[in-house]
Amino acid sequence: NRCLPRIRELNQLYAERFQAIDSCMIHRTETDKLLQYILNGKSVIVLGAAGIGKSGCIQEAVQVLEKDEIPYLVLSLDKDQPYNSPDQYGCCLGLPDSPVATLYRIAGKRRCVLIFDQLDSLRWTNSHTSNMLDVCKSMLRQVQQFNCLEGGQISCVFAVRKFDYETDLGLQNLLNPSK
Repeated sequence: NRCLPRIRELNQLYAERFQAIDSCMIHRTETDKLLQYILNGKSVIVLGAAGIGKSGCIQEAVQVLEKDEIPYLVLSLDKDQPYNSPDQYGCCLGLPDSPVATLYRIAGKRRCVLIFDQLDSLRWTNSHTSNMLDVCKSMLRQVQQFNCLEGGQISCVFAVRKFDYETDLGLQNLLNPSK
C-alpha cells in the first residue's frame, strides 16, 4: 500500500526539478524514438552533450508514460546516489526493497520503465563511485532476472553525458557489459 504512493512521490520530486521554457514542453523527435524502444520492450541509452536536453527528453517521455498509465520510476542519481546494495538504496529512497523489485511488484507483469537519469553524476561524486556502479549493475541484473525468470517487462532508460560515457570505463562496462 505504501509502495505506489512513494513511487509517485519520487517521480513528482523529479518532475518538479524540471523547468519548462514558457511553461511548454519542447517536443523532441528523440522522445518518439525513446518511447518506441520502450513500447518494444527494449532498454535505451539517451546520450548527448551537457545541457542538450536529455532530461527534457526523459520528462517528455514521462508525460506519455503517465498518460498511458505505464508504471515508471525515475532514479535521479545526482540527488539520490545508490550505495551498498539495491535493497539498501531502495530503503534510502523510502521503498521496502530495491527500486527494481518495488517497480516490478507495482507493475505485475505489465510493461514498466526504470529510468536512471544523470548517470554520469556517479563519476563525479566521490571515492565511492565503484560501489555506486556496482549497485547499478546489481539493479540491472535484477531487471534481467525479473524479465527472464518471472515474465517481467521492465525497460531501462539511461541518461548520460556523451563525454562521460566515452571516457569512463565504469560507465561503459555498466551499459555495455560485453565490451
